[in-house]
Formats: sequence, C-alpha cells, structure tokens
Amino acid sequence: MKKIFKSIGFGSAALLLLIACSLAMMVYAAIGDSLVFDELAHIPAGYDYVRYFDNRLNIEHPPLVKAFSAIPLLFLNLNFPVNETNRENFSQWGAGDKFIFDSGNDANAIIFLARLGPIILTLLLIFFTYFCAKDLIGKRWALLPAFFVALSPNILAHGHYVATDIGVSLFILLAIYYFSKYIAEPSKYLLLASALFFGLAQLTKFSALILMPIFILLAIIYAFSNRQWLGLFKNTVSVFLLGYLLVYGIYFLFSINYPAESQIKNTEFILGFLDSQRAQTTKESCSRENLGLIFKSRCIFKETFIKMSGNNAARPITQYLTGAWVVFKQSVLSHHPTFFNGTLCDCGRWYYFPVLAFLKEPIPGLIFILLGIIGGVTYFIKIKFKNIKNLFNYVINHFTEFSLIFFVIVYGIYSMKSNLNIGVRHIFPILAPIYILAAQAVKKIEIKDFYKRVFIGILIFWYALETFFAVPYFISYYNEFGGGLWKGYEYAVDSNYDWGQDLKRLAVWAKANNMNKMSLNYFGTGNARYYLKNKFTLWNSKDGNPKGKGFDLFAVSVHFLKQYPENYYWLKNINNPDYRIGTSIFIYKL
Repeated sequence: MKKIFKSIGFGSAALLLLIACSLAMMVYAAIGDSLVFDELAHIPAGYDYVRYFDNRLNIEHPPLVKAFSAIPLLFLNLNFPVNETNRENFSQWGAGDKFIFDSGNDANAIIFLARLGPIILTLLLIFFTYFCAKDLIGKRWALLPAFFVALSPNILAHGHYVATDIGVSLFILLAIYYFSKYIAEPSKYLLLASALFFGLAQLTKFSALILMPIFILLAIIYAFSNRQWLGLFKNTVSVFLLGYLLVYGIYFLFSINYPAESQIKNTEFILGFLDSQRAQTTKESCSRENLGLIFKSRCIFKETFIKMSGNNAARPITQYLTGAWVVFKQSVLSHHPTFFNGTLCDCGRWYYFPVLAFLKEPIPGLIFILLGIIGGVTYFIKIKFKNIKNLFNYVINHFTEFSLIFFVIVYGIYSMKSNLNIGVRHIFPILAPIYILAAQAVKKIEIKDFYKRVFIGILIFWYALETFFAVPYFISYYNEFGGGLWKGYEYAVDSNYDWGQDLKRLAVWAKANNMNKMSLNYFGTGNARYYLKNKFTLWNSKDGNPKGKGFDLFAVSVHFLKQYPENYYWLKNINNPDYRIGTSIFIYKL
C-alpha cells in the first residue's frame, strides 16, 4: 500500500480513495432507493431527447443532465409509449409512469442505469473541487474541501438521483473559476474554457442564469483597477456569445423531431398569462380595439414570440426562453405550500435556506466553516487596508478567491429571496466554494501546525462517522441540531427528508412479513402497483380511518403526516408508528 501511495503521490491517492468511497456509497443507495419525485419526469424526457431528438417533455429544466442520464438506456431494448399520434395525451408525469412501470420494461434497470450519469457528475464535482482548490491552497490542503464535498450526506443523497442540482453545481464552479482566470489573464484557452462551462451550466439548470449579472459585475470590479473597460467588455460578451452558441446547438439538436406546429401550440399555452381573462388565444385578445399601451406591447411581444416558435432557426431560442419563463413563474411569481419547522406556509421564507443548511450539514463541517470565517475575518483585519487602492489591489491579486466569495454572497441572497422553498439542494452551488474558501482561511490561521492538524483530524473523523452512519438514507440526514437521521422530519420534509425513496423497501418488508393487505398513503412518483402488486389499496387521508373498510395496517409517508397533520386526527400516536420502513414510511396497526 505504501508503495502505491508513493508511486502516484499522497494527494492523488487520497483523492482517488475519496472518489471510490463516494462511488460505492452512491451506487449502494441508488440500488436501494425507489424512484424519487423529479425522476419520473426527467428520465423519460432524457430518453426522448437522445432517442427521438424531441425535447417537448419537461421544458422547465434544460436538457443536459437528463440527456446524459439517458445515454445508458439506449443500450436497452425499451418500449417507449409516447409517439407523435398520442403525445397530446401524455403529461411528463404520465409519460414517465407509463414508460418506466407500464410498458413491459424493467423499471429497476431503467432507474439504476439512468442514475449512473448523475453519479459520474458527482464524482467530477469532487475532482474539480480539488482541482480548483489546489490552485488556491496547494495539493494537500485542497484535499480538505474535496473531502467535505465527497462525504457530504446531502451531496451523496442527490448525487445519485436524476436531478439537476449536482450538475449545475459542478459547471457553475468551473465557470466561475475559469472566468476569473480569463478576466485576469485573457487567452484563447481560458476563453473557450469559460464559455464551455458557462454554456454547460445554462444547459443544466435555469438558476445558472445568475452567472450573467455576476460575470458582468466581476468584470466591472476588475475594470476599476486596470481601466481596460472596452477589453473587459469584449471578453465578457465573448464568453456569453460562445456559451449560448453551445446552448443553441444542443437545443437545435434535441428539437429536430419537434414539429413546429406543436411548438407553436405549446408556446401559446405556456404564455397564456399574456391574454386577458376574457380571451383564449393571442389572435382573439390582441385583435380587439382600444387596447392599452401596456397590453398592446404584451400582445406584440407574444405574437412575435409565437412566430419565432414556428421559425426553424429561432425555435431553439424560444424553447429555451419558454422553459426559463416557466421556472421564473415557479420561483418568483408563484408559491409552493411548504412545511417548515412546524408550520405550513404558501410563501417564501428568507431564513429557510440558512436554517436548513445549519440543520442538515454535519456539525463538524459547520465548525470547519465557522473556523474559516474566523480565520478570514482575522486575516483581513490584520491586513489593515489603508485606502481603497490597497483594497482593489488585493482583489485583483486574489481575483479567483474574490470571485468565489462574491458568488457565494450573491447566490445566497438570491436564494433567500426565492419563493420556492422545497429543498436544501437548491443552494448546492455554493457548497463547494464555501469549503474551498474555508480551507483557504483555515490554512492562514497562525497557530502551531500540530494543534491545527489534530483539530482538523478530529473534524474529519467526526464528519466521516456522520456520513457512514447515514448510509443508505442520505436524503433524510439531519445533524444533531436537527434531530438526526430519525427525527429530522420535524423541521422539513419534501426533498429534505421524504421524496418517495422508500417504496421498494416497503415491498421488501411486506413480502418478508407476509402482509397481503394494507392501506397506503404514499408521497412519491414510484408506482406502488409495480412493487406491491395487489397487496395494498391507495388511501386518501381525507377518507378517514381505513379500519372502517377492513384494513388493519395503514402505511403513510411522513411528508403527508407533517404537511397535513389535521387529516390524521384518527391516529392515536402519530409520532410513534408500529413499524418504520427506511426513514420515510410509517406503518400503524389500526
């Protein structure tokens, strides 16, 4: 073993060990977990993209992760139920249920193989966290942020699901890293790298649009020092243009078999908010006389946009922008009822993400971050900037570090203003930058190396134990402040705790205990009929106690228990089930 470490180097060997541990834990969890909520839409959409080059399913998320996840599925002989004659009959959720569970396909094989793509992206996130940190703090110290990312229960949880949060975290990190390098020392290589990762981020999740104002502001800040306004403007615009050229190309590829008339119809439906309540179509609402200036300009915009949807060259643009609008409505204009810390609110809470991060990130990780904040503040106080020029000189000489700090602050504020409070996963893009910055600050703390190493060693050991004890229930992980793995649901559910991941485990339990009749109130997109056959009856909590219909067992997702507790008044000990499946399904004897 020592010879192996010496031949490839300690840093590389340790990094490979971290990646191997993460891979093993994610594969194990991916095998045991049922289909989780978003996967029902993402998997069939991705297969539709790469098999049929039609991207009309699940437009509210860009195609990259979904398409990448679907590549292994091309090697299976799958029956895909959606075709041009029946597409109008399927929603993205209906298409997913039919494709995965009701078309003669092996559902478990589809789900597992589709999860290999996100697992690969997670491993790349670990590697590039190390890569970016190495440039700032050296090889050995770079292992620290890589460790905290590799063994984060939250990253491991969502890293093996077909969702966009890990992918966008990876590409945002690389986009910021290379853009900061390109602004400081322009070159063709750095231009292409910046544009590539900026484009990949836009192709992964629409929240990556925040990179545009961030990049513009970073360029302006840098311009205050060197006064090369025109050059920085050209460089920034070049990144945007090349990045969006990639976006255009991918959207063009995946819309080859998307009929123009169908896209026009779908665009009209999605943009229906521009019509008055008295009219149903653009033509009817915009052809009336005496329209106000604002409404008339809306009509002109909508008619232009719909015409673009029928133009072969412009169709990829309108498809991308339409998806961005759908997400904007969800996160800014609309609200999602959310259970949080004992209350259900159809609102956005500014403290939602800070509190969840405090409750769901392992305590040793929080201590390390706090130590980094103390170290960073102490370092800046020690520098004692005498004037604004000295401050700008520091920013310019440490521009990558400053860019990461700036991104964390801006993205954090943006997240706190969001109305979409459905999971800590939405702030994953700042996790790797925070650990990189914390490691850099801790390195600068002036105490004896022996004491620093011992303290960090304790944190590493504690952090690893937290993660290993959470296997394979990563999605339900809460730290001790949040009640731990088994009580975290008291604070927040949904993708923080219960995303439908335990349905397969329920089927295993039912078979092992010869349970042939139960009532089931399940939160998730897994197909209970596929796993439980005829051993259950779906039950709506509003129908009251199922005992009156002859059922002695009631299985229910904890998401429903916390979201709508008033519907379960007939359960005597709601917090003390007779059986518990995984972490998220409670079973009561009636």
